[in-house]
Amino acid sequence: MKTIELKRKKKMSFGKVALPSLNGFIFCEINDIIYCRSDSNYTQIILKNGNSLLIARTLKSFEELLSELTFVRIHQSYIINLNYIQAYNKSAGGFVILDNGLELSIARSRKKEFLKRIANSSL
Repeated sequence: MKTIELKRKKKMSFGKVALPSLNGFIFCEINDIIYCRSDSNYTQIILKNGNSLLIARTLKSFEELLSELTFVRIHQSYIINLNYIQAYNKSAGGFVILDNGLELSIARSRKKEFLKRIANSSL
């Protein structure tokens, strides 16, 4: 059991995620990812510098990779980095405003988990 925990810690301390590309891998700082958006069997990764990457992996695979960190799935199509939330508005079913100004709805089925995660990260 301790070996698994050590491997997990080591993986998270790396601070980067390897994203497969046509020519190999693109290494991206985890903290640079604002959100991930589903695009069928692809995932669009939106970075804080305004660039985006289209990766041939499903959003579910990114959810499994990033959910232990500061990411939470808020919708069938979106995983967001909690560090980039500017505001949460509970009207109209609930939505978040990210630092880049984008407003994203929170699915009713994912609202409870989202609120739990932000409550745990609040002061």
